Amino acid sequence: MNDHLHALIQCTQDRWQPTIGDPHLMGWITVLGYGLAALAALTALIRTQATTRPTAEKLFWYLLVPGLVFLMINKQLDLQSLLTAVARCEAQLSGWYADRRPVQVAFIFALIALGTALLGILAWLLRQSLDRLWLVLLGITLLVTFILVRAVGFHRVDVLIGTELAGWRLNWLFELGGITLVILGCRYAIRRSD
Repeated sequence: MNDHLHALIQCTQDRWQPTIGDPHLMGWITVLGYGLAALAALTALIRTQATTRPTAEKLFWYLLVPGLVFLMINKQLDLQSLLTAVARCEAQLSGWYADRRPVQVAFIFALIALGTALLGILAWLLRQSLDRLWLVLLGITLLVTFILVRAVGFHRVDVLIGTELAGWRLNWLFELGGITLVILGCRYAIRRSD
């Protein structure tokens, strides 16, 4: 095995272990939220199958259900921390860790642009169903962008989203807000498909 790859694997194993990522009450509430969102999406999928909705909309639901189940599992496995550990180890092994800030900032802006582009692409592909799916798409975009920005591990962003407002951390508001939008969007889509 390549020495660099072996060192990267060893460094990553030293920094990340598969454990419960957020064992606190809000972590489990978030897991429950993802589970409820997956059930809402499954209900929408089942309801959509009995209609003449466009194929793109049906495919959207088929992809959303396992995606939400993955996010539910990921909430406690904390796989984005694995990604962060790999990136940090690579930066250290390659010698650019001290100069990582510009890379992190560029990555965050790239992720925001990617999230915006994803929303645009999904909106275009689902344009015939947008009147029913716009709220779900907004929630998914918020969730995916939030998760990817968290994965960057930029200290200032971590401090910002860890800030509390009236006893609520901003990261709870972003994640639970995105989940809520998905659930409400699923319910809205179900009502609109009747």
